[in-house]
Amino acid sequence: MNIIKGKLARAQRVILYGQEGVGKSTLAAAFPRPLFLDTEDGSHHLPVDRVPVSSLADVVGAVADVQRLRDARQCEYDTIVIDTADALWRMSADAVCSENGWKNVEQPGFGKGYALASNRFCSIFSGLDGLMRSGMHVVVVAHAKVVKLNLPDAPEFARYCLKVSAPSSQAETAREFLKEWCDALIYCSIRNVVDGAKGKAVRAHERVAYCTSNPHCESKNRLGLPAEVPMTPEALSPLWGGRVETVKEPAPAAPARTPAAGVHVEPPAPGEFTAEEKELLCKYFRKIGRLGEGEGLDALPKTIADALKARPGAALSKARKEVDNG
Repeated sequence: MNIIKGKLARAQRVILYGQEGVGKSTLAAAFPRPLFLDTEDGSHHLPVDRVPVSSLADVVGAVADVQRLRDARQCEYDTIVIDTADALWRMSADAVCSENGWKNVEQPGFGKGYALASNRFCSIFSGLDGLMRSGMHVVVVAHAKVVKLNLPDAPEFARYCLKVSAPSSQAETAREFLKEWCDALIYCSIRNVVDGAKGKAVRAHERVAYCTSNPHCESKNRLGLPAEVPMTPEALSPLWGGRVETVKEPAPAAPARTPAAGVHVEPPAPGEFTAEEKELLCKYFRKIGRLGEGEGLDALPKTIADALKARPGAALSKARKEVDNG
């Protein structure tokens, strides 16, 4: 028998879900060398590489193209990000309607349209599994919704769950599939400070990622992550078996040395950009409207600054490409 013992290291299938604006896409951008399939045009504030997709055919084609590059050992990316899952479901519904000549997914009646859309949605993940088997991490960004549960052994209570763009009963197939498909289901949230006397939240406290199942949200992981961790790349880096560089105080400038031919030079650590690189980044962010004339990198929004610190090399590469193209 072909018996394989012990743990096996492989790429991970991760779902990051939560409320709007909590920072899910920014967290996904911290995965190794990501390529975004941007179904909602929601990654414009991040210095990442992306493929704009507006239909299911676009998504299928992009996944197939990446797989061909992986097979030819020509792919420069280690992670593919679907942003977001519920937009992908809507694209699946549109594809089914177009193929059958329906005006909308409800036209055939009896939930048939929803069932076909959910089946088409689930089939996309077969292609994503091929990328995973080739060593590429698959990250799916999703929104959250509140669902009431009525369990046999407990009173009714509310819980955060994955959101799929269909009525609850028809969405259950896709939602349950996603929960079983992934290796890690991470709920991203902002922990609020609540004034008990007034009965309302008075301020946001910290961003938290929930990694194991608990009463107020559905989550899981197969890598032994704690029940909850800070919502930071450092805390969640075990998902990709990686190490995140921490921000260090700049060391005194050393004399510049020309590297020998063939020697790989690491990109500068966050906060250690040269004056020339800072000017390049400023030109790029002015070009895309994130900085005004005369503003420096310290004027960037926190989400962009955090992404810049997490992926300095990718940011410089993107900036050179955009600025050089005029």
